[in-house]
Amino acid sequence: GEHEPLIGAAINPGRLGSCDRHHPMAIITRTNAGACMEASKVCAKVPTAVVGGVDAFVELLESGHALQKDRRERIRHPHLRQFRSWDQLTTYVGRAEDSEMRMLHRLVSEMRDGVLDLVRLLRTRIVDERQARIVISTAHRAKGREWPQVCLGEDFPDLTDSQGKLTAAAEELNLLYVAATRARSVLQPNSSIIEAMDLDRKRQAHRPASRHPT
Repeated sequence: GEHEPLIGAAINPGRLGSCDRHHPMAIITRTNAGACMEASKVCAKVPTAVVGGVDAFVELLESGHALQKDRRERIRHPHLRQFRSWDQLTTYVGRAEDSEMRMLHRLVSEMRDGVLDLVRLLRTRIVDERQARIVISTAHRAKGREWPQVCLGEDFPDLTDSQGKLTAAAEELNLLYVAATRARSVLQPNSSIIEAMDLDRKRQAHRPASRHPT
């Protein structure tokens, strides 16, 4: 519709590029689980901060691991308490549009007991933002913030179907817009942003050209 945000049109193409990880930057994800996955790649090597702290991440990871191990008495995360088994969560993420649970299922499936090592890293290696070279944030937590460089995580949902029709919910479009506009100098796009920019170019190409009087 006419009120759908044109995300690609809001991006300055001159700012697109690859982030230099030797200089301060932020990684912005759609989900807490996605942020945990990004943290697992960098926090042991580079001074890393997490906007809003790690408590929500730790609760999510520990609860996901407990569900996989069938230790339901250790599940503290409210959403995960609704699942009776790991198999039930597996079925759920295959059917539902739930980015958070899908990313958590992927993370725990890949890391297995390594999830507890990641919890220990989050508790011991995350630093204050003033000492960090990399800041990790979800799009929700990034609202109102800016960083010189921003890299977007790949856990944002697809915007279109196989025919190129826009299918993403308004909330998802708005969160992607927030994340994509946090960069002051360099934005490293994810596939969702590239898709959005392609969609905007196609929309512009199909608009009738304005006629000017001769």
